[in-house]
Amino acid sequence: MRVLITGSEGQVGEKLIKQCIDDQICSLALSKDQLDITDLSQISEILNEYRPSIIINAAAYTNVDSAEEYPEIAHSVNAQGPKNLASLCSNQSILLFHISTDYVFDGLKGKPYHEDDNPNPINVYGTTKLQGEENIKSLTDNYIILRTSWVFSDTGKNFMKTIMELSKKSEVLTIVGDQIGSPTSAESIANAILSICKAYECETFKPGTYHYSGEEFVSWFDFATQIVSFAKENGLINKIPLIKKISTTDYPTKSKKPMYSCLSSEKIGKTFGITPNNWRKDLENLISNLN
Repeated sequence: MRVLITGSEGQVGEKLIKQCIDDQICSLALSKDQLDITDLSQISEILNEYRPSIIINAAAYTNVDSAEEYPEIAHSVNAQGPKNLASLCSNQSILLFHISTDYVFDGLKGKPYHEDDNPNPINVYGTTKLQGEENIKSLTDNYIILRTSWVFSDTGKNFMKTIMELSKKSEVLTIVGDQIGSPTSAESIANAILSICKAYECETFKPGTYHYSGEEFVSWFDFATQIVSFAKENGLINKIPLIKKISTTDYPTKSKKPMYSCLSSEKIGKTFGITPNNWRKDLENLISNLN
């Protein structure tokens, strides 16, 4: 197995590098500066040199609000990039593993989304990620699309790190309490991805779309409350700020967010034996390691 990882400097990309080293998987991890997935000729050159059996596309334009201002850039990375990868993977019999998002759904279902539920994104980010999925499906049958949500880690820009930084300098935090989802550690996503990759050569391997997210659905308010609690326990902040719960209407943003974007991980469990991690345990371990 030879794995090419795009977006190596992202949250999931960095964890994939570590897991490949730990598992002694032959891999080449490239940042956006080393491999621009919007450049078809550059991708082709890399593939001809490295000849991977699997590409894990962890590259994405993930700033949801910024995507509203720069839809062309979001489309280029999130839609055209996967299309470029899929076209080359199809010609060279390479498995394309693509990371997608819960934001392909509108959040109106009120219960966890399954893979066969109809997507209906309500912002530019979700729209471009869905276009990326559709482009892959139109060009190759040899793919895994993994939708996940609310990614957190000790690297990159994410909600956990933002809350911890705000807690060091603010006595009061106002956090949205009516958007519900599934926090998911980047490390658990990387583990799930590589578990599926290891099953690639098996006769029972089933390509397609899968959901994977942390277990226990919570609001951003609940997530923030747990973050500051663990941070205080581990001495990373001096005191716990007052956290006020507000509604989405009290916190206007450039992009609309789904109110309930929880994902069911039932299919990935039945197919690959992968069960969701408890995000609270992942968070506690992550913060204790920071200490």
